[in-house]
Amino acid sequence: MLSAAEQHSCHSCAAGDIEIGFSIGYVNLDEDQEDHEEAEGEDHEEEHDTSDDGIGIHVHVGKRLGTEGILSHISLGVAAETIVAEHEHYALMAFASVYPWRGLVLSVGPGVEWAEHEGEMESAYSTHLEAAYVFDVGSWHIGPVLDFSKTNDSEHFTAGIHFGIHL
Repeated sequence: MLSAAEQHSCHSCAAGDIEIGFSIGYVNLDEDQEDHEEAEGEDHEEEHDTSDDGIGIHVHVGKRLGTEGILSHISLGVAAETIVAEHEHYALMAFASVYPWRGLVLSVGPGVEWAEHEGEMESAYSTHLEAAYVFDVGSWHIGPVLDFSKTNDSEHFTAGIHFGIHL
């Protein structure tokens, strides 16, 4: 077993510069119904916010940009996400992650989200922000993760657990 100092130093070492990650967690979805109704040509004076809870499943593959120096603290990758709730949600995104301190991982990812509204799938630009704190155990890591995603007419928050492996 690695000591605490060795665990934290692995985040900037060359132990594995490719990571495959998986997260699962509780999701709270908030949607602004006024935007959907205006887009459909309906005129309503009241704004209706709806909230939906579900389970979020996220997978990603990322690669460190280097094995030494500042590039060892940055990775780029691709990710996919689905939310299992009353209304289906899917997303694909590119992301950049930084590893600023010990097991802290901060990520941002522009992407496309597809969501079911009134029986039809609609797509929209989305921005995903994520923060995780992971603990290395050999080539594996695990830790809590928080995620926020926003489109023009919806947003969701996720709290869950992240698992990953370094290859």
